[in-house]
Amino acid sequence: MFPAHYRHHLSAFFQDFALSSGFALVPFYIYDHIGGGARMSGSVSAVQSLFYAGACLMVARHAAGFAHPIRIAVVGSLGFALLMPMVTLMQSGFQVALITVTALMCLALYWPAMQSWLGGEPNSRVRARRMAHYTVAWSLGLAIGPLFTGWLYDFADVRFAFGLVAATTLIAAALAWSLPEVLEAQSIDEPVEAEAIDLAVCERHLYPTWIANFVSWGMVGAMRGVYPKRVHELVEDSSLHALWPGDAIDLAGAKAATVYAVLLLSLYGARAATSYWMGIWHGWHGKYSWVLWSQVGAAIALYGLGVSSSLAVISICCLIIGVNGGITFFASLYYSVADPARRHSRSAINESLVGLGGFCAAVGAGEMAERMGSGEPFLYGPLIVGIAAVLQCCIFWKKRR
Repeated sequence: MFPAHYRHHLSAFFQDFALSSGFALVPFYIYDHIGGGARMSGSVSAVQSLFYAGACLMVARHAAGFAHPIRIAVVGSLGFALLMPMVTLMQSGFQVALITVTALMCLALYWPAMQSWLGGEPNSRVRARRMAHYTVAWSLGLAIGPLFTGWLYDFADVRFAFGLVAATTLIAAALAWSLPEVLEAQSIDEPVEAEAIDLAVCERHLYPTWIANFVSWGMVGAMRGVYPKRVHELVEDSSLHALWPGDAIDLAGAKAATVYAVLLLSLYGARAATSYWMGIWHGWHGKYSWVLWSQVGAAIALYGLGVSSSLAVISICCLIIGVNGGITFFASLYYSVADPARRHSRSAINESLVGLGGFCAAVGAGEMAERMGSGEPFLYGPLIVGIAAVLQCCIFWKKRR
């Protein structure tokens, strides 16, 4: 059997394959089967994120009392596998929200436990490298999953798409079940020089990177809850171009869910590559400028999403946002697990920011898209990112002083 950390990474891959697939399908199910619009899909996404964040905070509060966290993670994964296929039975936005919120809350038992388990490696360099492989694994799951389920949705049957979601989640649960509760140190077999961890430096970076993580997942929340509507409109109006208006490549026969899957591949593929780089190169440790400049690039890319109808340009914008997401999430997770005594609770708090960011962005973007147009939220997004970056800098410099 594969070593434990490889089984851990594979479990994360299959779980996020299922997660990304399911939540890429939900907006199109709302548009095509319920008759909802951007407000409904944004509201559903927002409620999902809010309750997920709340569930993660509850886990953070009680994490110290978990005797068997990996077994709890398996329970959460099984709950997701059972609930997500039931979306195809829902007939209203409220019903879709109820079933998907419950499914996502189950994963609040899964992700913090998996992240904390990885933090059990005592060698900081080995831990960073395995965090990179772990982040690459789940990011690839996020990137690849919608390609399969989007195709099934467009060209086969929505029930087959959600069936694949359930099957891959069950694989993730089985792999998680095979893990030991405590990660055995493998650093003796891996000639990686340990790095002395300065907890004071990690504490100084913790809160600013938490805010950056919140903002980056807010961008993903807007992409997940509202941007499918813009893709839907571009495809329906035949105004989506491969490169520029009048180019030789005809996208008239494109399907919205498949196009959106291509964008997610760019978004999460860039996150995976960035995470791998951060795991093998340690020069970013203790350097906040990497986080700050990546947010500047992401703010510009958000504006591009709002104005462009070129699939090439939109894909590049998604790639830039993915790079920012990889930097901010990896850095926030690295600093969250640096203190062994608080790594599980802080991992849960860090994970809750994923949900909170998605909630705030989906609510605001969904309402703005319904009132002003599907592209407008992305034109105002850079302003929000700029305000958050100023706040991060203030906290960082205060901690440094």
